[in-house]
Amino acid sequence: MGVVTGTLIFALFELVGALYVQWTEKYSSPRRRYKHALWGTLVFCFWLMWAIVYMAQMNPLINPILPQQD
Repeated sequence: MGVVTGTLIFALFELVGALYVQWTEKYSSPRRRYKHALWGTLVFCFWLMWAIVYMAQMNPLINPILPQQD
């Protein structure tokens, strides 16, 4: 799974969450806007953490020490 594929999956999570908030909160209210902001922030933070961990594995800072074969 690449960065683009992972980003699309997180975008799908954002869409599902936004639709869920739309369907559960029938009227426009501060609570509905709060839920949208909360869900968007949650998905962005999860995506950012995933992207950092994914990219850190692409170029590790500590190289593994291979055992010497005699």
